[in-house]
Amino acid sequence: MAVRAAHVEIELLPDSLTKMRQSGVLRRVARGAFVACWLASAAPAAAQEPILLRAEWSGSVGFFATGAPMAEDTPADADTTQVDALAQPAVVSIGAADVPVGAAARSAFVYWAGTVNDRECAEGAGETIDRDVVVTVPNGAPTAVVASACYCHVGAGTYDVQACHRDVADLVAAAGGSLQGDWVVDGFAARAQNGSTDNASFALVLVYDDPGAASRHILLYHGIEEHTNSQTTLTLSGFEVDDPAAGTLTFYVLDGDVGGGGLEQVEVTGSPGGLSLMLSDAVNPANNPYNHTINTTQPDQTETIGVDIDEFDATGALSPFDTSVDVVYRAGNDKVWVVFNVVEVDVYEPVLDVDSTKSWTLLTDADGDGVPSVGDTVRYAIHLANTGTTGGTVDVTDPIPPEAASWTLADDGGGVDVSVPGELRVDQVWIPAGGFRDVVFDVVVDDVPDGTVVSNVATYSPPPEGGAGGSLVATDLAVRRDGDGDGVHDLDDDCPLVADPGQDDRDSDGEGDACDACPDDAPPEDRDGDGACNASDNCPDTWNAAQGDGDGDGEGDVCDSCPDDAPPEDRDGDGLCNSSDNCPDSANAGQSDRDGDGEGDDCDACPDDAPPEDRDGDGACNSADNCPDVANAGQGDSDADGEGNDCDACPDDAPPEDRDGDGLCNASDNCPDRANPDQTDGDSDGVGDDCDPCPDGGALDTDGDGACDAGDNCPAVANPAQEDTDSDGAGDACDACPLDAPDDPDGDGLCDSADNCPGDANSDQADADGDGAGDACDPCPDDAPGDSDGDGLCDSADNCPDDANEDQADADGDGAGDACDEDVWPADAGPDAGGEDAGADAGPDGDPEDAGSPDAGPGELDSGPPDGLDPVADGGCSCGCKDTRGLVGTVAGGRPAANLGALVLLALVVRGRRRR
Repeated sequence: MAVRAAHVEIELLPDSLTKMRQSGVLRRVARGAFVACWLASAAPAAAQEPILLRAEWSGSVGFFATGAPMAEDTPADADTTQVDALAQPAVVSIGAADVPVGAAARSAFVYWAGTVNDRECAEGAGETIDRDVVVTVPNGAPTAVVASACYCHVGAGTYDVQACHRDVADLVAAAGGSLQGDWVVDGFAARAQNGSTDNASFALVLVYDDPGAASRHILLYHGIEEHTNSQTTLTLSGFEVDDPAAGTLTFYVLDGDVGGGGLEQVEVTGSPGGLSLMLSDAVNPANNPYNHTINTTQPDQTETIGVDIDEFDATGALSPFDTSVDVVYRAGNDKVWVVFNVVEVDVYEPVLDVDSTKSWTLLTDADGDGVPSVGDTVRYAIHLANTGTTGGTVDVTDPIPPEAASWTLADDGGGVDVSVPGELRVDQVWIPAGGFRDVVFDVVVDDVPDGTVVSNVATYSPPPEGGAGGSLVATDLAVRRDGDGDGVHDLDDDCPLVADPGQDDRDSDGEGDACDACPDDAPPEDRDGDGACNASDNCPDTWNAAQGDGDGDGEGDVCDSCPDDAPPEDRDGDGLCNSSDNCPDSANAGQSDRDGDGEGDDCDACPDDAPPEDRDGDGACNSADNCPDVANAGQGDSDADGEGNDCDACPDDAPPEDRDGDGLCNASDNCPDRANPDQTDGDSDGVGDDCDPCPDGGALDTDGDGACDAGDNCPAVANPAQEDTDSDGAGDACDACPLDAPDDPDGDGLCDSADNCPGDANSDQADADGDGAGDACDPCPDDAPGDSDGDGLCDSADNCPDDANEDQADADGDGAGDACDEDVWPADAGPDAGGEDAGADAGPDGDPEDAGSPDAGPGELDSGPPDGLDPVADGGCSCGCKDTRGLVGTVAGGRPAANLGALVLLALVVRGRRRR
């Protein structure tokens, strides 16, 4: 059957150490990886990460190892020997019995180890190794840490086993340095699935300085090795056991099974002494040391399923001067994984790093100031104290500080002086166990600046008798110097080069008056750097070595804004020097000067007038003087024309004062709008002949309309156009009846055009018949129209109003004049039979045409003598024949025919009547 085994060791990059586990991001960055895989057809085997020496410490040091399980077997099932749940956070407490109070940590290793899911220890994406956990150190806060290295052992087909570690001494230091208190580890993602090999735990290895302890050597071996039905020998070396011999061995083992069987032992054998010891104690039988115990706590812990952290006294296996120890791990049927071994032995060697020191003292105080000063002698003492178990020989080296003017070896400590210039060298200095030796040398301090710090470090070589070399640092010394000898050191002296024991400093600038070029000026004392102190510099901020001051005002010319003006240099405060200010006593920053006379507008009485500004001297500026060349203080101007009366040729006339330009003022010109310099006025009416429309006098133009009264059709009413619509000689403007000529001949107060009786006075305008003719002049005042037929009779009195009949003849006396009567014959007593005469008339026919003669037959006209109204004799014509003479000549009685139309109409009427 093929089996698989592999091991991976991963050293993480330094920057990964700061990442937090809580981020949930897999931290898989590896600095280096080595993978070894092989197949085997033999019995089950597993690759081991060898348990190798990883760190060691020597001197007066101590260590303590302990830990706690991080998984447990809960009551959830009947099994009591296999873990089925994680138990986190896990806590272990460190007390004074474990670590001395005040012990200074050299290292503080945290290990977390246990079973993880099977990935054949593969790294990268999906790996199951948990590289980071959360650690809380005493007095510190929970902090995520990432392993500095992780080892992984390929287990059976369902699991792998990991072991990671990290030195957290930095967290201890940050939390105050104490190793005592609670240590807490959380966040280990181990497997706890009730498998027989499931386990999880953490362990601590705390290494610290222990000044009261004997010389010791502590060696830390770790890796991961699986053991089952096998044995492994681990050889630990690199030390020499002290006399008397003493030592301990502590291991951290992951215990996969409870019970087990077969040969299970841990045996220790010292070499070359050859003593052997089977490790055991009250809770760890010699034949069952891997039995789920932690014996480094108080009290011992048992039944810590899956983990053993046990410390054993191994003195019985050691002999003085042994240089190695073999540890044999035998595992029977119990499967275990060894994670670390810590061996502590008292060693036979000198120890110099506990009480050795270097110091200095003031040997010679040349100036008596009580401190190391220039020229003083300082003594350095290298004190080598051996707290070990045997004497030791060292070579001492100490470079002489460069601040030394000279040096001498005062005590070689029993060694051999092989010094060279600039370096002390003393070889073969023997320091007995429990004794000391001093190497002493003196240094004369050179002339160095005050306050110079002198540092000095001596080193000693590792003794061939064992132990380590080291270095010893003296406390720095500060050299003091008093260069001027006034009793005050240079750094404290306000005049280090000029003696001034009083240290006077009037301007408090730190520079004494004795050496202060400007003792009354605080720095910067010469701001412009021209060599003149500020207090005496007439331009302290402007370089002016010559200190020129043209106006003698105490302000140098180079910084005097008005170097030619004595104070006050700007009387009006407008920012302009008096000498260049056009109004030195009136603020006028703009320097406006409209007339350009050099005098600013703000102080110029006549800002718009160039000199001479008041030509007539009357106190008024030319531009404002209405007579600039004639004195007229009162500025009288009767006509308000802007020209004063005193210089105005026409003081009473507003411009233009001589409109016609004839040399005469308008007010005195009889023709102001027409030139007439001779002012001729023939009619003496005050209007010059040149502009007088009636220049001959007597014919005035009363209404002023340009027409002389004599020729004016409205002399009293202005009517320049002289309109006279009715041509009656009276202009329309003054004509009561401008449309009538004569206007009102009947004198009734009404114009003819509006008078219904223009020839008859009728002021009431009565018109009874409304025909437009007044009653006073209407011949028919009650008729409208009055005489329709024009026969001289009013219609109301005319028996034929539509037919002219001046005689009003009415033959039949029926009220209808014959001229318009249809039946004029009174003998015609009635109508003819059938409307027509049927024969001889018995009397007058109803038809006026019937003259009484017998008809020729029915329906015929008379054939007898002519009718009275029809002078034409009947001719036997058929009905309807007419006398046509009336159409071209006259009608009966010899009167002219009215008109052709009237005759035709009359014939039609007569015919119609006969047919009725």
